[in-house]
Amino acid sequence: MVTKIDDTEKKKRIDLTGVPPKLPILGNRKGASSKYRGVYFDKATNKWRARIKIDVDGKRHYIGTYDTDEEGGIDYARAVFKYEAGKVNARKNIGQKFVIDLTDVPPQLPILNCGSGSSKYKGVSLNKSKNKWQATITIHKEQHCIGTYANEEDAAVDYARAMFKYNKY
Repeated sequence: MVTKIDDTEKKKRIDLTGVPPKLPILGNRKGASSKYRGVYFDKATNKWRARIKIDVDGKRHYIGTYDTDEEGGIDYARAVFKYEAGKVNARKNIGQKFVIDLTDVPPQLPILNCGSGSSKYKGVSLNKSKNKWQATITIHKEQHCIGTYANEEDAAVDYARAMFKYNKY
């Protein structure tokens, strides 16, 4: 949830109207307050903030203030999507893996696959080079790996959990 901001932040704030939701991009800095890129914790307001640097003007632009770092990460990913045509310093993020976090999602029944393939479950395939089962999901026309598993059933359960979380049923 975005909170009220002051006038100086409004002037530099990025408009994300019409930009589809995106999964947050994992950060890779040690000691960062958030696990998501472009998001930091503001101790003065006790809120999470998101900002992005745009190459056109070389300045950091405010995206918003949030109750959770995941909300900030989602809007940062949307800003990257909007400006990724060479205008954003975050272009190096393109192709980076996104977070599929299933920690709070209850177990779900696996979804049977009606087509042909290496698995009897939807969203699950056998990675022959690793001899492991892999679960993948497509969200907003982008394919994301949920994980690799020793058995087919565990992969199917996590695929079903991801479908439940991202309202794909």
